[in-house]
Amino acid sequence: MVIQYVLLSLGSSFVLFIILWSFPLPHIAWLICDLILISILVYIIISKIDSAQKLVLISVYFMVFINFSLNTQFYPRLLQFQAGNNAALLINKQNINPNDVFMLSGDYNSWSLDFYTNRLTPKINVETVSENKMDSKWLFVYEDQMKELSAKNLQWSKKIEIDHYRITRLNLKFLNPNTRDAILKKAYLLQIKKTNIKEE
Repeated sequence: MVIQYVLLSLGSSFVLFIILWSFPLPHIAWLICDLILISILVYIIISKIDSAQKLVLISVYFMVFINFSLNTQFYPRLLQFQAGNNAALLINKQNINPNDVFMLSGDYNSWSLDFYTNRLTPKINVETVSENKMDSKWLFVYEDQMKELSAKNLQWSKKIEIDHYRITRLNLKFLNPNTRDAILKKAYLLQIKKTNIKEE
């Protein structure tokens, strides 16, 4: 029984450390919720319940506690670094018609942009853009794709920079707040224009 308690405590403490170290609590309300949940857990541990029932109850409670912490304090903060999410928010905030937003053809996709704009974002090739067929339309592009646009000497009237990280590839450098900025990439919302001068 003691071994199970130790393992559960160590595992939960490690997960909570990662959560709170990576993304400190944004609001005192979450800290209060965590303290309440921990207090309930302590009460269960010291209560006089059958040992077998207590072990099951504590195990289930630990899972609930960890899932609560992940879903309220970790995942929402993590998604802030998914460029497609933020691009969709900007599209809505700036009253951009989602039907005017396109992506460049290639290997890059943004399922989150598709999800939050309720459409499959059409892909176009760079030649279509360079032929002035996209005046005032918007392109959602990743940092690596900017080279392709520059090579064609394409112009834009607006350029909105968005932080980006592939959150399916978490590593220590990203989780560490002190090194995170160094590995973030960029994505951009560009409004295409016909003139020959780029505006940064």
